[in-house]
Amino acid sequence: MSMAASAEKLVVENNIPQNVAFRFHYQFPGAQEVTWQKNDNNYTAIYFESGKKISVYYASNGDCVEIDREITTHQLPAGYKDMIVKHLDGNVQFDNVTAIDDFSGSPYYVIEVIKNNKKYTYELSAAQGEDVILCDLRQGTVVW
Repeated sequence: MSMAASAEKLVVENNIPQNVAFRFHYQFPGAQEVTWQKNDNNYTAIYFESGKKISVYYASNGDCVEIDREITTHQLPAGYKDMIVKHLDGNVQFDNVTAIDDFSGSPYYVIEVIKNNKKYTYELSAAQGEDVILCDLRQGTVVW
């Protein structure tokens, strides 16, 4: 099936605007088994690559506004994993790690960990040349 035919099929089946479907297929030509979601006037394409979830967010005009990629702890920037382990006094299990690029200049990371059967969710970010900020998303506080 051609890219145009594939995008046209998405438009008909999922009410995805043609410009959004074309942009997605242009940016991610190898994506297969894509699931689309609509939230207000935004659209999300979700698919898996090498067993890792990728979510691509588009504005209704077709602009890509964010890409979320599930990654391993080994793909985190140096020191990020250690920062969380130290904050929770060691012995944690990393459950889910997502790299988020919202095109603001520096990606940030949402990291879910489990310690003593309790789940913690953190956001780690650092603008280029600035200190790393660790936020506890459940409490809404900066912890580092």
